[in-house]
Amino acid sequence: PRKQVVFVDDYDGFLHVMQRGIVSDKLEITTYHGKVDQQSAYEIANLKPDILFFDVSHTKIPCSMTCQILRSRQSLHDIPIYLISTHAKERQKELALADHINGIIEKFGCRERIIEILRSHFGAVLMEKELAVADSV
Repeated sequence: PRKQVVFVDDYDGFLHVMQRGIVSDKLEITTYHGKVDQQSAYEIANLKPDILFFDVSHTKIPCSMTCQILRSRQSLHDIPIYLISTHAKERQKELALADHINGIIEKFGCRERIIEILRSHFGAVLMEKELAVADSV
């Protein structure tokens, strides 16, 4: 079965790049347009992701609260969750307060880092020839 990778952002351009910019026959790349709240957490949980990346660049609520909302859903309780932010370095202290977050990624130039993360979580499932950054993006 293909691994379900979900990206959450309120910017369609980023979601488009992730949808087309990560290619593997072992991954199903799904995007969700919006911010994390109780309703979207329910909808994201229904996608049954194996790993979740979500943008917190323009989130008004603290990361810790966002993470609590996501982790309150049973299907999101134990999966890897990564935050993506245009201000990742500034949010490191805030991240330390957020339970059960696997990391925070600087949004600018994040595709390569995301590919590294996917390889580390799914190991042998992703071979060098099976996962590539699309040239057209």
